[in-house]
Amino acid sequence: ALGDEVYVAAGPEGRLLTWRDGKITDALELPESQIFALDISPAGHLLLAVSGEPCKLMELRADGPVTLLELPEVRYIWDMRVVDGKVFLATGIEGQLLEVTLAELKPVVEKPIVDEKQDVIENEKAAPEVIVWPAGVRLILDTRQANLLCLASDAQNRLYVGSDTDGLVYRVTLGPKADADGRLTPQAFVLFDAPEPEIGALYVRPDGTVFAGTADAEQAHPGRLVALGDSPQGRPDGQQAPKADPAEPPAAPVEPGDLPNVPPKPEPQEPAEKAEHANETPAANAPAIHEKPPINSAAHHDALRQLIEARLLATDGKPTPPAQDPDAAPQFGPPRMPMNNMPSAGGGPGGSDGGMGDGNEAGNAVYRIDSLGFVQEVFRESVMILRIVPDPANADRLLVATGSEGQLYRVDPAAEETTILVDLEPQQIPAMIAQNDGRVLLGTANPATLVLLEKGFAKEGEFTSPVLDATQISLWGKLHLTADLPGQTAIKVQTRSGNVGDSEDEGWSSWLDSGELKPDATVGALAPRPLDVLSPPARFLQYRLTLAGDGAVSPVAQKVELAYVMPNLKPVIASVHAAYAQPQGGGPGQGPGGKVPVAAGEVPEAPATLQIEWQAHDPNEDQLKYTLEYQPAGSDKWLPLAEDVSETSHEWAVRRVPDGRYLLRVTASDGPDNPAGMARTVSRLSDPVMVDNTPPAIEIVKQALQGRILTLALTVTDKLSIVQSLHFAVDTTKDWQQALPDDLIFDSTKETVAVKIADLASGPHVVTLRATDAQGNAKYESLMIDVK
Repeated sequence: ALGDEVYVAAGPEGRLLTWRDGKITDALELPESQIFALDISPAGHLLLAVSGEPCKLMELRADGPVTLLELPEVRYIWDMRVVDGKVFLATGIEGQLLEVTLAELKPVVEKPIVDEKQDVIENEKAAPEVIVWPAGVRLILDTRQANLLCLASDAQNRLYVGSDTDGLVYRVTLGPKADADGRLTPQAFVLFDAPEPEIGALYVRPDGTVFAGTADAEQAHPGRLVALGDSPQGRPDGQQAPKADPAEPPAAPVEPGDLPNVPPKPEPQEPAEKAEHANETPAANAPAIHEKPPINSAAHHDALRQLIEARLLATDGKPTPPAQDPDAAPQFGPPRMPMNNMPSAGGGPGGSDGGMGDGNEAGNAVYRIDSLGFVQEVFRESVMILRIVPDPANADRLLVATGSEGQLYRVDPAAEETTILVDLEPQQIPAMIAQNDGRVLLGTANPATLVLLEKGFAKEGEFTSPVLDATQISLWGKLHLTADLPGQTAIKVQTRSGNVGDSEDEGWSSWLDSGELKPDATVGALAPRPLDVLSPPARFLQYRLTLAGDGAVSPVAQKVELAYVMPNLKPVIASVHAAYAQPQGGGPGQGPGGKVPVAAGEVPEAPATLQIEWQAHDPNEDQLKYTLEYQPAGSDKWLPLAEDVSETSHEWAVRRVPDGRYLLRVTASDGPDNPAGMARTVSRLSDPVMVDNTPPAIEIVKQALQGRILTLALTVTDKLSIVQSLHFAVDTTKDWQQALPDDLIFDSTKETVAVKIADLASGPHVVTLRATDAQGNAKYESLMIDVK
C-alpha cells in the first residue's frame, strides 16, 4: 500500500494494477516478465522486482517507470526488502542474496537488438567463471540452495532468508566489521533447518521471535490434517475460553462489491466452473502464458522441481556451488542436520505429539524460533503456507494465508488454538496486507481476486462438522452444546445421518432441526444444553451449526458432545484350535519346566496337556468371558471343562480323561459389559481332537535264533494313534537301533516289523524293544536269549 492506493502485482504476465476506492486500474504492463515482489523505496516510490530476461529492479515514479538495475545473471527475484536505505533481493536459481545501494547504481542503457552473428559471438563469451556484479550491487549470501524465496528483517536490521531445496532459515547480519570500501561485512548463520524442503513465508516480531512457514506442495492435500478430537484436551493455564468481545471481534470476509471496472477476461484455460469469480482480475488481451508460471501455483512448483532436478542431474546428483571471486562474500550452506528435539505447542494446532521426528509428518508447519534459537511447532495442516502477518486485532496472534484450498487461519500460539477465518473459492492466498484499522486485504490466485476482511462480525455463519463414524448402525441420543450467547444471538442446530462414509454420496437423510439455542439467564455460562437428535439410526452422522448475530456481538460454540448407542451385537469367535503342547527348551542343563533333558536316543515323555486356543472379538468392543466344554464321540452330553475364562487359551490336562475322540466347544459372552437379559453369546466347535494316553502293544509273533543271528517277527498295534516307530537295543537302553515295517513306512495303527540282530556274542543277552505312537506314548518289551 502506498498512500490511498494498493498496488497489485498480477500474472502470469507482468502486470501492475492499482486498487483505490474499490476500483482496479492498470498501471503498468511488462510482457514476458513476472512481478513477484513490491516494496517502497527510501524516496517513497514503488519498487518492483521483475523476473524475466533479464531480471530488473524498477521504480515507479510520477513521470513513469524507471529501470534502476538489470541482472542478466539472475533467473528469478522471489522477494525484496528495503532495510536501512538498502534494497535486498532474494534470487534464484543460484540461491543468492543481493544488496543494492540505490545511490551507487548507474543509469541503465537500453541495449539494441543484436543480429544473429553478434548473438553467436556473445554466446561464445557467455557463462564467465566469475560474475562481475554491476556497480551498487553486492553479493552478500551465496548458498547451495536453488532459490531464496522469502525475506524478513528485525528491529536490529538483521535479515532473515528462507530457502527451498533444504528448507533453511538464514539470519544475515551486516557488521560490525567493514571491508576496504567501508561496506559492512555480511555474516550468515543457519537459524533453522526445517524437516520440510521449502520455507514459503517468514515473519519476525519486534522482539526477534521468528515464525517460519513451510510450503511443500506435495504435502498440500485437500482436507484437514487432523480430525476433530474425541476426547477433551483443555487449554494452557491462564487462558480464558474465547468470548464474543465486540471490542476485538474476529475478522469476517467481505468481498468488495464495487469492483466492476475490470477489463473483460479472455477464455479461461480451466473449466468454467472453476475459473468464474465475480471479482476476478483477468489479463485483458494478454499474450500466451509465459513459460515461467506464477509463483506458488502448482505449475510453478512443478517447473521449479524440474529445474532443480535438471541441475542436479547435470552435476551427477551433487549440487555444485558457482565459482566465486576471492573477494566476494563467502558461501554458506552447511549439510542438513535435522533437529529431532523440537516440541510442538502441546495439544494445539496440528495435533503433533510433541516432536518432529525425522520430518516425515504430513502437511506443512509454522515454526516459532525464539531469540535463543529454540524451535517450537505452533501450526500444522495439509496446506502450503504462503504468508504470515500479525493479527491486527491482537499482535500475539498470527494470520496465516495458505494454499491450495484458499484458507486463512488465525493461530494463537499462547492459547494453542487455531481458527479458520476464511475459506475462499480461490485456491491460493499469496498476498496479504494487515492494516492498522483492523482490516485485512487478501490477494488470491486461481482465480485472481481481491478480498477485503472488515473488522467486525458477520451476521450469520455456518459450521458443518466432519463425518462422525460410530463404526456400526447406532441410535442417536442427545446432542449437548456448550455455547456463549450474548445479546440477541442464537445458534440453530441440525443433524443428518447416513450409512456411506462420503457425505456427498446419495443416501444420506435430509437435515433435520434439533432446535435453536437463545440467551437464557437460567443456564450457566459453561453448562451444556441438550438437544434432541431426530436423524434416523445410522452409522455416520453430521451436525450443522448456524450462528446468528446482530453485527455487534456473535455467539461462540465452545463444545459439542453427542451421545449414541449401537445395538449389542454378538461376539465373534473366528477359530478354535487344539493341539498337544510342544515343550520349549529351558535354560542350560534344563528341559521344559526345569526337567533334565532326555538322553540321546531316548524318547521324551508324552505331553500331558492339550493346548486349546481361539480367536475372538466383540463388534461393540465389550469385554468377553469364555466357557469351555467337551463332548466324547458318540455322546450328546457336554461336560464342563473351564468357566469364566478371560484369556483366549487354555491347557487341558488330558491324563485324567479316558482315551477317545472329543469335540471342544468355546462359548463367548459379552455379559460383563451388558445388563442382565441383554448379553449376547456365541459358540464355536473345534475339529475332532483325540486323547490317547495308552502306548501301543508289541506282540512277538515269531522268534528264531540260528547261531549268532536272532530273527524276530513283530506286530505293533495301537487302538487310536498311528504307530510312530520301533527301536531295539541289546544289553543297553542307550544305543537304540531303528527297525522299519515290512512296507517301509509307519502309516497305520498296526504294523508288522521284522527285526534281525546279527553278530551276537556267546552268552546271555537282554534284547529290549521300544514302540511309540504319534502321541508320544512309548511301550517297552524285553526278552532273554542265550547264544551258545
